[in-house]
Parts: sequence; structure tokens; C-alpha cells
Amino acid sequence: MNRRNFLHSAAAASGLLLVKPSTAFGYQANSAVRLGLLGCGSRGTAVATSFAQNTTAQVVALADLFADNLAAGQAHFNEVNGKLGHGSIDSKLLFRGPHAFEMLAIPKMST
Repeated sequence: MNRRNFLHSAAAASGLLLVKPSTAFGYQANSAVRLGLLGCGSRGTAVATSFAQNTTAQVVALADLFADNLAAGQAHFNEVNGKLGHGSIDSKLLFRGPHAFEMLAIPKMST
């Protein structure tokens, strides 16, 4: 393979990387990142909020050891999701207690 053929092949391959997700996968939902937050304290909430506001990720589930942190996280992310045009967090996707991390990994989230 000479240099010219290599450059043409590389250009064609890189063009595939620049295709919109809706074109490559059929619809936007395939490229949506759904985020479950484990630990709704100040640092976790700040990082997840940044993800939600600066990427296409949507916070859809929360887990925390403490009920008050979980309630505050739900109120916060319902507001953030509302401003971004997403729905509120379903109460079925709120997990509390020492085994909340296990439940966070199990649910099947519908699109």
C-alpha cells in the first residue's frame, strides 16, 4: 500500500467517526447516556450536575445511604432535568441504604 492509498483509507475511516449518532444508529436514543448517581452528597451531586449540563448524559437514578441526601438529590436533579427538557427521576429508581449500590446496577431503564 502506498502513501496515497493509505491517506484515502484513513480519511474514509475517520469520516465514519464524524457521523451523527442518529445517522449511524437510527435514532438519538441509542446514543443517550443514562447516569445513576451513587452518593448524593455535595461532590457527587456537583459532578453529576456538570455531566448533565455539559454532555448528553441524563441523571435517571439515585442511590445514597441517607434518606435526607437522597431526597435533596431527587429535588435537585428534578430541577436540573426540567431545565434541560428531561423528565423527573422516577421514584422506582431511588435506592437507599447500605446495599443501594447493588440495586442501582440492577434496574432495567426503559427509553
